[in-house]
Amino acid sequence: MLSLAEELLLVGLDDERGIVRPQERLDGALAAAWLVELMLLERIEERRDGIHVIDDTPTELADLDYILGWIADPQRRSLEGWLDIFRESRPRERVAACLLDRGAVRRDHNRFSGFATYPVVDRAAKQAIQSRAGQAIAAGPAAATRDACLCRLVETAELGTSLWGGAREAMRDRVDTLPDCSIAHIATHLHDAKQRKALLGGLRGDRRVQLVTRS
Repeated sequence: MLSLAEELLLVGLDDERGIVRPQERLDGALAAAWLVELMLLERIEERRDGIHVIDDTPTELADLDYILGWIADPQRRSLEGWLDIFRESRPRERVAACLLDRGAVRRDHNRFSGFATYPVVDRAAKQAIQSRAGQAIAAGPAAATRDACLCRLVETAELGTSLWGGAREAMRDRVDTLPDCSIAHIATHLHDAKQRKALLGGLRGDRRVQLVTRS
């Protein structure tokens, strides 16, 4: 099983070139994916004084266990604080390394840019993710929460074309019918502190956010 962050990056990778286009919102979406999944697994929860680890049992997903160790730091941080930290921690490199360890991608060196690229090796895994996302869209409000989160994270990262191809516009409208996973949307606003604060305030007053957080 891949983590949500691994699935998100795998969806976004161009099979042959091993790059993600666009990249502007990818790091924020990966950061949100880590926190969303740890909440879904009931390893962390949000309280008034910040995010708390409520179960430190290993998840057996390397990237999540690494992040869980960070959050276990005695210094309390808010949800938005952790999002900022993880967004700036070069998450795509950590997630790409996890995919590399799984044999889902290979690592190439682009001689022109000097950066590593990660062409997809396990295309069946990527197709399975796309199939599951399609099933979630078809299920609408009855979709599994985790699959709904994946679809929303894909839209947050602006990777809808990678997942849906030419049907992206139609699918984007249908994503709004899925069970809510509002934290996934926070990543969209990480670049603007005022927007982020307003969004967080609105989400915490919305009962639908209880799918991924606790009061």
